[in-house]
Order: sequence, then C-alpha cells, then structure tokens
Amino acid sequence: MELISTLSGRCDYVDNGLAAIELVRESLLRCRNTSQISGYFTLILLDYSMPQINGPTTAQKILELYAEEHAISDYVPPLPHIVCLTAFTEKIFENKARDSGMNEFVSKPITNSKLKQILRE
Repeated sequence: MELISTLSGRCDYVDNGLAAIELVRESLLRCRNTSQISGYFTLILLDYSMPQINGPTTAQKILELYAEEHAISDYVPPLPHIVCLTAFTEKIFENKARDSGMNEFVSKPITNSKLKQILRE
C-alpha cells in the first residue's frame, strides 16, 4: 500500500469484496449528492479469492453500481480500471476475471515495476 500511496496519492484498503462494493457505492453517492465528479476511484485492485465475495463477483457488482448510477444521475465518474491480482495462473481464471469486467489479470507475486506500470496506465 505504501508504494501505491507514493505513486498515486490517496489509497483506500478493505479486506473483503462487500467492503469494496460499499466504498465504491459511497463514492458514487458523494458525487451525486455534491453534484461534482470528484473523490472517486480510478483504479481498483481486487484479489481473485477475497473473503465474502470473490474478485470477479465484486467487479461485476461495482460495474452494476455504475450502470445504476448512470440511470439516475448526471454526475457519474468514469469507470475505474479494475485489476485482478491472483496466485492462479490457469487461463480459466483469467477468462472469468475478464468476463466479469476486470480490465487486467496479474499473477502474484506482483513486482514493484509491474505495480508502477499498472498505476501509470
């Protein structure tokens, strides 16, 4: 997290999929309530095997929140870049991640140079 904060500024951390969804929901609500597109997430890193809800399902739910918000508000930020971090290397897991709407699939361990590359994109 320290490297992420250094390279990209603000960094929020949660330890499960439900908490990630709630954080995104709160940021979208804040944009709608203030009529400003600010304070939103541009990058979301999700582990494939998170507690409560896995990464692909979390990504789907987050993208559904954005779709719902577009239906009711003019103040919807751009979609975040969603990256799947995982120890899985099999193609089936990458396919499931991409099918859920995740933009990238990165096998662990993630190197500092790979993390820097993701943060710059």
